[in-house]
Amino acid sequence: MKEELGLDHFEGRSWRGFHHHACLVMLAYGFLASEQRRARRERSRPGKEGGAEVR
Repeated sequence: MKEELGLDHFEGRSWRGFHHHACLVMLAYGFLASEQRRARRERSRPGKEGGAEVR
């Protein structure tokens, strides 16, 4: 998370600024984790090809 999402890129001076930056990094991590999970679920569903249902 440190390098991939930019947690180590903060160069500010205040605790509040660092806290805001860290919160945004954690929010981005949560979003990416949920998207990755959704993509894995869609790939593992049987009967799905290209987003359309096969009957």
